[in-house]
Amino acid sequence: MKIVLVRPPYYAVLGSEEKIGNIPLGLCYIAAILEQHGHEVEILDCESLDLTERKDTGKAEAFLKWNTAYPIVEEIMSNPKHFIWGDIADRIIEMNPDLIGFTSYTQTMTFVNYVSRKIKLKCDIPIMLGGPHPTSLPELSLQESNADFVILGEGENAVLDLISDLQKNIQKKTYYGKPVDLDKIPLPARYLLNQQNYYKEAFGYIITSRGCPYNCIFCASHTLWGKKNRFRSIKNIVNEIVQVQNKYDLNVFRFADDLFPTSYKRVNAFADELKERNCEISFRCGSRVDTITPDILDALKESGCKEISFGVESGSQRILDMIDKGVTLKQVKKAISQTKAVGIKTIVYFMIGHPTETLSDVNDSISLIDELDADRTLLNLVTPLPGTKLIDYVNGDISKDWWKYYFQGKVFHSISDINYEDLDGHFRKMCEWVALKNTGNKPKKIHLIDSRRD
Repeated sequence: MKIVLVRPPYYAVLGSEEKIGNIPLGLCYIAAILEQHGHEVEILDCESLDLTERKDTGKAEAFLKWNTAYPIVEEIMSNPKHFIWGDIADRIIEMNPDLIGFTSYTQTMTFVNYVSRKIKLKCDIPIMLGGPHPTSLPELSLQESNADFVILGEGENAVLDLISDLQKNIQKKTYYGKPVDLDKIPLPARYLLNQQNYYKEAFGYIITSRGCPYNCIFCASHTLWGKKNRFRSIKNIVNEIVQVQNKYDLNVFRFADDLFPTSYKRVNAFADELKERNCEISFRCGSRVDTITPDILDALKESGCKEISFGVESGSQRILDMIDKGVTLKQVKKAISQTKAVGIKTIVYFMIGHPTETLSDVNDSISLIDELDADRTLLNLVTPLPGTKLIDYVNGDISKDWWKYYFQGKVFHSISDINYEDLDGHFRKMCEWVALKNTGNKPKKIHLIDSRRD
């Protein structure tokens, strides 16, 4: 069969930079296993399409732009008749596939709904859905998109079952992905992507494990991958690194795992394997603050780690406990301090709008951001996504305008103790302050006040 796999646009709608910063790695994995079983595959990455003006603005400016771009997004995403949906549907149909596959997060599900329905008005090519959003809301996803099939969880084996049934004319809507041996999955088919559409470093995007055993109430990772950590072997990981080095002349990598440095033993084995194969790289990864130790940091440094990102989320211990983060402020400060001490750069992620969060809690976050003085701080709104425990806080009031529900530049719904109008203003002020810090300036710490005070 000929299969077209589609990544919906998100940043392309906002008006992103001229090239794309990450590849659709999940689709590259699905494409690889489909090709291994004799199918013809093409990937349409809609992030590469010129939907709005593209301009290289730099990270700090882009961060501000994405958080003030609501009018642009609203114009396109609130209009199911906008010309781009028909244009993209026509492009997919012209590729003449036997099967179309959309992957989708919640923020891109509106796109999938629009384009899938446009396709179905013009032809009867079977459409399958996969990814975090369809996994969390399979029946609603099928209904809203008018698609034919939905894959829940990991797609590698499930997509083969779906195609087998389709060829046998077996009628079935839902396919359940089962955990697989990660070493047995073929390496992702990056070669199906047009290199000219991406920054060179985008091809160094790698995932070395699946699953997360932690319980953060804002995260849906376990819905897709499960709660048990499953690891690729160190040799398998380095095989992929060497392949990318040879094909793309690239030595800069980003490990996209929920948690990369899980133990000293694993990180040290990674460092040893790189050394054994004379493989020199630099990379960045993510970690929890409570898994960081001096030994792990030394092994990461030896491996070539240049930057670690930490999900801190809040400067209030009460809020950290509320969201089941499972860490203390003391651990946060210690991990950032130790990471800096070995010469590895730090990125910290914070969110505002947590359940029961007050303005005092938000100001605690501002104080902690200022104290940590990380190399980069990224700020997001708390969003009760399908598949997370946070969804219980919205009392069933889930918008079907999924783009609006997720959009990280405007507050539409507050589950905190701050009303949504005030939360929106506080978020914008914090974004401006954080953006200044990220440019290397030392702006004075801000303090937010209740706008309703006399």
